Amino acid sequence: MLELVENFFSSGQFIPHGHCYLWKPGLVWLHLLSDTLIAIAYYSIPIMLVYFVRQRRDVPFSSVFWMFSAFIAACGTTHLMEVWTLWHPVYWLAGTLKATTALISLYTASELFTLIPKALTLPSPEQLELANQKLAEEIEERKQIEAKISNLNEELEKRVVKRTAELEAAKLETENYAQKLVLALDGSKIGAWEWDFATDKLEVTDLYRQIFDHDRTEEITYERWRQRLHPEDLPRTEALLEELLTNKKDYETQYRVIWSDGSLHWINALGRIHCNSEGRPIRMVGIVADISDRKCWEEALYQSEERYRILTEVSPQIVWQSNPDGYITYANRYWFDYTNLTMEETAGDGWVSVIHPDDRLRVLNIWKQAAASDTGYEVEIRFRRVADGMYRWHIARGLPVRDESGKILKWVGIALDIHDRKQAEEALRSSEERLALASYAAQIGTFDWNIQTNETIWSVEEEALYGLPPGGFGGKYENWKQLLHPEDRDRAEQAVFEAVANCTDLNTEFRIVWPDGSVHWIAAKGKVFCDSDGNRLRTIGVNQDITDRKHSELKLKQLNADLEQTTSLLAQQNQELDRFVYIVSHDLKAPLRAIANLSEWIEDDLEGQLPEENKKQMQLLRNRVYRMEALINGLLEYARVGRSEIQEEMVDVGALLEEIVDFIAPPVTFTIVVQPTMPTIMVRRLLLFQVFTNLIGNAIKHHDRPDGRIEISATQKEDYYEFTVSDDGPGIEPEYHEKIFGIFQTLAKSESPDSTGIGLSIVQKIIATEGGEIVLESHLGKGTTFQFTWPRLAKSFFQTTVYSSKAGKNSAIVPVHQTNSF
Repeated sequence: MLELVENFFSSGQFIPHGHCYLWKPGLVWLHLLSDTLIAIAYYSIPIMLVYFVRQRRDVPFSSVFWMFSAFIAACGTTHLMEVWTLWHPVYWLAGTLKATTALISLYTASELFTLIPKALTLPSPEQLELANQKLAEEIEERKQIEAKISNLNEELEKRVVKRTAELEAAKLETENYAQKLVLALDGSKIGAWEWDFATDKLEVTDLYRQIFDHDRTEEITYERWRQRLHPEDLPRTEALLEELLTNKKDYETQYRVIWSDGSLHWINALGRIHCNSEGRPIRMVGIVADISDRKCWEEALYQSEERYRILTEVSPQIVWQSNPDGYITYANRYWFDYTNLTMEETAGDGWVSVIHPDDRLRVLNIWKQAAASDTGYEVEIRFRRVADGMYRWHIARGLPVRDESGKILKWVGIALDIHDRKQAEEALRSSEERLALASYAAQIGTFDWNIQTNETIWSVEEEALYGLPPGGFGGKYENWKQLLHPEDRDRAEQAVFEAVANCTDLNTEFRIVWPDGSVHWIAAKGKVFCDSDGNRLRTIGVNQDITDRKHSELKLKQLNADLEQTTSLLAQQNQELDRFVYIVSHDLKAPLRAIANLSEWIEDDLEGQLPEENKKQMQLLRNRVYRMEALINGLLEYARVGRSEIQEEMVDVGALLEEIVDFIAPPVTFTIVVQPTMPTIMVRRLLLFQVFTNLIGNAIKHHDRPDGRIEISATQKEDYYEFTVSDDGPGIEPEYHEKIFGIFQTLAKSESPDSTGIGLSIVQKIIATEGGEIVLESHLGKGTTFQFTWPRLAKSFFQTTVYSSKAGKNSAIVPVHQTNSF
C-alpha cells in the first residue's frame, strides 16, 4: 500500500513532459503560459459563481452553480498539472485529477440534462423586464399605500384620541340621559322594570309600584305580577309572554290589573328580551303605563265613530273616502243602493262609470286641480240612479284630511242630491227671464231702497221708465226726488214717508219729468221691510208707466159723461116705450079678447042654427084673433129683451133642459138626447130658458115626422161655451137661412096661430145681448143645426141625460151610458 502511494507520487519511472517539447524554449513557454492562464481563468470563474450564488440566494437551481464551480476548478487544476509535468512526470497524479474532473463533468452534465427543461420554463429577459417593470410599479404603489396607511394611522390615532374624548363625553351624557329618562318616565307617568330570569325578581321604579298598587317595601316577583292581572286577561298575556321567550321578540300588549281596593286599571306594557352569548334569555326589561283614561277616551271615540258610522250609513246622501291619490276606499250604503255598484266596482276610479258622460272630463279636471293644489273642491255632477236610470244632479264636496305636518292622509267628501233644487233654479231662472221680458213688455221697473244707507238700486227697466240710459241713475233718494213733477213732488214724498213711518205698503201714482222735458205718469207699489225692533230696513217695489192708461182714463171720463147723457135719454125713451107697451098690451089685446069672446057667444047663441060654413068662418076669426094676440105677445117679449133686470144665478144647464123638456111636453114618439157636456154656469136663467125653449119647440113644431130626434150638446172653449141643438127634420132651404132670424119671418102657414115669426128673432136678440152669437146649418132632407155661444162665467161639471117623450108629458128621465138612444 505504501509502495502504491509512493508510485502514485513518484516521477522516477517517467520522463518530464518537457522532453516531449525537446525543451525548446519557445514551445515550453507557450504551453507554460497557456496552461497557467487557463488555470487562472478557470479558478476565477468558480470564485465568481460562488460569490453570485451566495449573494443571490433566490436564484433557482443554485446547486448547478456549485457543480459548475467544481467542474471548472477541476479543469483549472488539470492545466496546472500540465505545467508541473513539464519538469516532474507525476502522470499518475495528473491522470487521477483528470479522472476526477471527468467524473465531476459527467455528473454535472447529467444534472444539467434534467435541469434544462426546468430552466427553459424560466422567464425570458423581456418577461423579466416586464415583470421587473410591474414589480417596480407595485413597489411604487405599495409605497403610496404605505404612505396612506401611515397617514391613516396618524388620522386613526387622532380619531382614537377624539373618540376617547367623545366616549367620555357620551358616557357623561348617557348618565345625564339616564337621569333625564327617569325624570321623563316619571313625568310621563311611565314605570320601568327589569326581570331577572335567574332570580325571578323584578327591579322596578317607584312609578311602577304606583301603577300596580305595590308598597315601596314589597318585593316584586313574577308571581306577584300574575296576582295583579285580571283573570280574563291572564291566559292571553302569559301566552304572549311564552311566545316572546320562544321567538325572542319584543312585545307590546294591554291588560287590566286589579288594585287592592278592587278598582280596575288598564295597563299598556312593552318589553324586550336580552340574551347571553349563547342566545339564552337571561333578563327582560320594559315599561308600563296606566292607560285607563285613554281607554275611556278610546271608548268615547269608538262610540262617537260608531255614531258617525251609523249616521253615515243611514244618511240620505253619498259619503265617500279615498287615499291621497283619489283611489276610493270607502262609500256608504246610500251610494251602493243609489248606483247598484259593489265596493269592488266602486274602488279606484270605478265610480266614474255612473257619472253622466258630459260631466266626466270636467269633474276629473276639477279633481286633478284640487289634488295638485291640496285644497278642497266643490262641483256639481250628475249621477245615474239605478232605480229609474235617471241622471240626477248632485253637489259634491271634498276636503283633504292632514296630519300634524300638513301631509294629506286621505280625502273625504259628500254628494248631496240637488236635482229638485236645480229644476227649481231652472224654473226660477226661466221665471226671472219671463218676468224680465214681461217687465220690459209691460214697462215695469223694479227698485230696492236701503233706508239705512240711503242707497237705491234700479233695474235697467226702471231707468228706462224715467228716461235715463242704463246706469244713469245716481243711486240716492234725492236723485229720484229730482225726477218728480214739481206739482206731484210733495204728494209722492208724503206717500213714501207715510209708508215708511207706518211700515206699510206703498201704493201711489205721480208724474215725472224726463230729461227731454216730456211728462209721464208712474204707478208705484212697494213693500217696506222692518226688523223685530221696528227699525226700517229697506223698501222694495215696482214702477209702471201708466201714461197711456191715464190718457185713456181721461178719454173714458169724457166717454162716461157722454154715456151718462145718452143713458139718460135712453131711460126717458124706455119709459115712453114701457108706457107704449102697456098701452099695446091693454088697448090692443082687450079688443082682441072681446072679439074672440063675442064670436064664441054668437056661436053659442045660434047653436044649431049656423051652417058649417059659418062655423068655420067663426073658427077662422078666432084663430086670427089668437094669432094676433100671440103676435102682440111676441112683440112685447121682443121689446123687453135686454131691458128687464134679471138677476144672474148659478144654473145647472142639464137640470134646466130637463125642466124645458117637461114644459114643452113633446110627442111620445120623439127622442131628445142631451150629450155629456152640460155645464153649470152663472147666467140669467130666464133668458137661457127662452133660448132653449124656442129652439127645441121649433125643432118639434117644424118636424116632418112624429118619431123625430133632437140632440143637444155643449163644448167648453177658452172663454165661452158652444151649445148645439140638432134635429133630423126636413131641413131649411139655403135662401131662408138669413131670413128666419128676421122678425115676422116663418116657414109655417100664416094661418097657424102657433107661428108668429118672432121666436128666432127673440133668440138671436137674447144671445147677442148676452155677448154671444147664433149660426144655422141646414140642408133639405138632412135636418137642421142651431149653434150658439154663451160667455163662460163658471167652471163646469158634466152629466149625460136622455129625455124620452115616449111617456108623454110626465115621461121619466133615463141616464144614457151608451151611444144608442131611446
